Amino acid sequence: MLQFGGGSPAAMSPAHAAHHHEWRGLIDEHMREFENINEAGMTKAEIEAEEARMGAHMAEIEALSERIWAEPAQTWGDVVLCARAFSWKYWAGVDLDGPDAQAQLEGGPSAEIEDDDLASLLGAIFSVAGIGHFAEARNG
Repeated sequence: MLQFGGGSPAAMSPAHAAHHHEWRGLIDEHMREFENINEAGMTKAEIEAEEARMGAHMAEIEALSERIWAEPAQTWGDVVLCARAFSWKYWAGVDLDGPDAQAQLEGGPSAEIEDDDLASLLGAIFSVAGIGHFAEARNG
């Protein structure tokens, strides 16, 4: 699905394109800052400080994810961004554009998928596809 819709901000509504720009920056920063942390040789205080810094960054990403899901999807590009936010929540730390993404996704989600999150993602897909009452809500 991610390849179907493309990830380009040009294929997104203006609101989702703005979110995409912020999303890409946060994910790139996260991967740069936290992907290769080596705790060997770090003191307990340094490890705790690094974990707190990572937690704060994850909270930023989660807050942006909530804003992405709250914005009604209007294009397939919007759906792709919703799917990226969904995948980050359940496969945290996997950059879908990274070289190891396929292998990392094969391990399955890191948490049980919440029904509300899945319903939001499916609602975005159905809305853009024009399926059922989701299409009526979008066009009505």
